[in-house]
Amino acid sequence: IAREIGADRKAVKGAVISELYGSSKFALGKVLGIEGNELNAFVKKVRAYFNTPALLKRIKAQFYETGHVINRYGRPILIDEPQDHIFINYYAQSSGVDVTLLGFSQLITQLAERAPGVRPLYLLHDALILDVPQQFLPVVQAIKTVTVPGYVQAFHLKVEKLSCTP
Repeated sequence: IAREIGADRKAVKGAVISELYGSSKFALGKVLGIEGNELNAFVKKVRAYFNTPALLKRIKAQFYETGHVINRYGRPILIDEPQDHIFINYYAQSSGVDVTLLGFSQLITQLAERAPGVRPLYLLHDALILDVPQQFLPVVQAIKTVTVPGYVQAFHLKVEKLSCTP
C-alpha cells in the first residue's frame, strides 16, 4: 500500500488503522504530524485504495434493509449504533477476526501433515501459540506465509520462541 500511494509504511499503517477501525482524521494527523490539505490528500489516497466510500454505502444499505451487516465471510454483525465509522469498524474487525481464524486453521492443517507432533495451545488476539517439539522446530520456522480463502495475497508469519523446556 505504501508503495502504491507513495507514502511511508508507518504513516500508511496508521492511516489504515484509522480508516478501517474508526479513529478520527484529526487524531491521525496528530500522530503523523500533518494537517490541513496534506492530511486530507493523504487520507483521500488511503480511502481510494480501500474504496471505503463504496464499502460504507453497501454496508449501510444492507443494514437499513435487513437490520444487520454481513461480514466478508457471511457472518452477521449486529450494530447498535448505526454511524458511519461504526459500520466500517465492525465490518473490518469482524472480517479481520475471520481472516485470522481461517489463516490459523490453514496453518494447523499444514502442521498436522508436516509436523504431527506440533500442538496448538491457544490463540491470543493475532497470535497462535504452539507447543513445538524440538525436532519439528525447523518445519515450523520454514513456514513463512499462509493463504486465506478469498484473498490473493499470502499473509506473512513470524515465529517467536517463547520458552523452551527440555
